[in-house]
Amino acid sequence: MTTTKKKKVLLLNPPYFRPIMRDTFHPTSKSALYIWHPLDLLIQSGYLTDCDLQIYDGVINKNPAYLNDFLKQFRPDAVLSLISFPTLNSDLQLLKLIKEKYRAIIFAVGDITYGEKESFLIDRPYIDGILADYTSKGFAQYLKGVQIKNAAWREGNNIKSEWTHEDIDYRTPRHDLLNMNAYYLPYWQAPFASVYTSHGCPAKCKFCVAPGWGIPRFRTTDAVIEEIDFLYKRGIRKIFFRDGSFNQAPKIMINLCEQLASRYQDLKITTWFKPKPLNETMAQSMRAAGFQYVHIGVETGSADFLRKIGKDFDLHEVAPAIDLLHKYGIKVVGHFMLGVPGETKKEIGLTAKYLAKTKLDVISFSVFEYSYGISIRNELMSKSKTEDEDYAQKAIPRHADDNFIKIILIYLLSRFYCKPSRWSKIYFFESISHLMSSLPKIAQYIFDLRLYPRFRSLE
Repeated sequence: MTTTKKKKVLLLNPPYFRPIMRDTFHPTSKSALYIWHPLDLLIQSGYLTDCDLQIYDGVINKNPAYLNDFLKQFRPDAVLSLISFPTLNSDLQLLKLIKEKYRAIIFAVGDITYGEKESFLIDRPYIDGILADYTSKGFAQYLKGVQIKNAAWREGNNIKSEWTHEDIDYRTPRHDLLNMNAYYLPYWQAPFASVYTSHGCPAKCKFCVAPGWGIPRFRTTDAVIEEIDFLYKRGIRKIFFRDGSFNQAPKIMINLCEQLASRYQDLKITTWFKPKPLNETMAQSMRAAGFQYVHIGVETGSADFLRKIGKDFDLHEVAPAIDLLHKYGIKVVGHFMLGVPGETKKEIGLTAKYLAKTKLDVISFSVFEYSYGISIRNELMSKSKTEDEDYAQKAIPRHADDNFIKIILIYLLSRFYCKPSRWSKIYFFESISHLMSSLPKIAQYIFDLRLYPRFRSLE
């Protein structure tokens, strides 16, 4: 009896001279205060359970020589690689080298494959296919030789594609292939895990890629619990639900929380959240499950500007949500965005006033990025006769240049921490050892204030 040899498959996040996280089509410079798992690759590992699988995360192992030695030893038959516009030249050079040296099947997934789809393959013959949805089964289907439903790929001299969305029904991802102790959040010591329960978001935020993903799709609660069990047996007690909007389906969320509460007594959970829908039952079930933090994209202190950028809630709805979450001991991280086209100094002033009075526990800032697939970028490009990225760059508000943005950031932080009653909020560490291990990261963060790369190549 003969057995079929398993395909050796590498899920790759390429190394780069500065740490870039490419996952979920939002390429970001890694802040000194956090680094999370390549969620796209974890999801794909759940579709490739019949393969000899490895995950290489170049954000953690960024030495190219180490990757070269790894490739020599593993010699992959197929590679699915994350790529991003800011690091595109470097990413493509690496994939071309792998193709030439190992004759491996090469698929790519990232912000630019999402934005360009089939056209991405035209002048890149060493790329065999792309995914424009990181939850797609397309790569796994290509390797199995079955009908492909959500990918673009080469077939002879032709490029074929099929963009039918399927259920997200991957099996438990291979978290065990990552060094879980290498990933961290500001308020948690390692290890923690990234888990996905739904894909998509009903909101139409103009700065986000999620509206293009179509109707939200959900994993079954049983599948999520199976993944939590897998992690729990390996000593993981901290879970980051990386959904774009964890509370978009209250019944599903409450059911999951109730099952978590009945199974585990010592989980610590965080997620991305919205101020609505939220009620007493939801907040109570979250606390019972182990939620410690939720992250809300407040974005701005201007109610008018919040509506202009497409958020699906009003600014006045944030404070009651914070109060209700605080009632059940859940802290709230508020995220704000600077440099959005159309933003004026008036909006900056309103954000400063908002930060001075808000009850948020932690605040975080990012700089607007012209990501592929967002409506703001599409609108700006449609006004240009060519695909001229400089045209989009000129739309960046004058106050949001790379240097002055740091001054604004320091000003807004000072507004939040101006009251002595808030000074205690600076300390959110789990222990003295956590604080001591975080001090070098804090120093590095203050030194470079590294946020998000602007929409241009870093090379």
